[in-house]
Amino acid sequence: MMLGKTVLSEHHLQFIGLFEGDRSRDYVRKRVESADCVLLLGALMTDLNTGGFTTNLDGSKTISANIHSVKIKHHSYENVQLHDFLLGLTNKLTRREPETLEIQRATNGCVHRHTEPYQPQASAPLAIKRFFDRMSHFIQNDSIVIAETGVSLFSAAEMLMPEGTTFIGQAFYGAIGYTIGATLGADMAAQDRQTVLFVGDGSFQVTCQDLSTMIRNHLKPVIFLIKNDGYTIERVICDRLYNDIQPWQYHKLVDVFGGGVSFNVRTEGELEDALSMAVTADGLVFIEIHTGRLDCPESLRSAGRSMAKTNQLD
Repeated sequence: MMLGKTVLSEHHLQFIGLFEGDRSRDYVRKRVESADCVLLLGALMTDLNTGGFTTNLDGSKTISANIHSVKIKHHSYENVQLHDFLLGLTNKLTRREPETLEIQRATNGCVHRHTEPYQPQASAPLAIKRFFDRMSHFIQNDSIVIAETGVSLFSAAEMLMPEGTTFIGQAFYGAIGYTIGATLGADMAAQDRQTVLFVGDGSFQVTCQDLSTMIRNHLKPVIFLIKNDGYTIERVICDRLYNDIQPWQYHKLVDVFGGGVSFNVRTEGELEDALSMAVTADGLVFIEIHTGRLDCPESLRSAGRSMAKTNQLD
């Protein structure tokens, strides 16, 4: 599920991808929902985590372990610590070779993956799918990847993360603007790792001043600002004038705040030029990318439809 992304290596021989109910890839959804036993470890069944509460799990085949309790089928056992449960379960497991399990690995199934060749089309306008295809080749091992709620989060969910990557996404409260401060905190705590942020223009306007604090503390994240003229995650629920925002020239903010390098990118060729310079930059890198107003993954559109239905919006 989204909140557990990268807790396990996405290159593990038995990792098939994220399960998000009806928003999962078909193979992932069918594999989980047809399993004879589903083990939930610390899973929070939030709307974003469950694909809008579309997880079709058979309660009689489900074991759910949380920090202080375990539920097996329809029976609950209190005061069972998750740590103790995992130790006990580990001692009971027997090993099976992954090759005998007929598994379609995420390395061959994720929508955006570095195992799939990418060839830039220099004059082509940037599109979200192609952008995240390219990002799957840009992010290094042991990076920290942070994705803002909306286009970024739903796209990153289907991006195969390199070995050792830590993924941060707000799939609990779904708060917007959270990732700017999260990037500041993560980069302060782990300055020896590459920190990459994907954030939309609407969310960025909520907490943009933290960019100044990053520069003041000589931090070196790579920030991709997706400029698509407003709150896309809200547009796919109910598109009204209040989803529009004042257009900023975001890439110029690094000059306003006094540090870093920035790029204004509209085509795949311009993105390649920016990435080439970004890898040698000694400081914060800010790349403003321009995409279509409603350019987003189908999983986000699906989320919008289900939330509109829940809230009785047309």
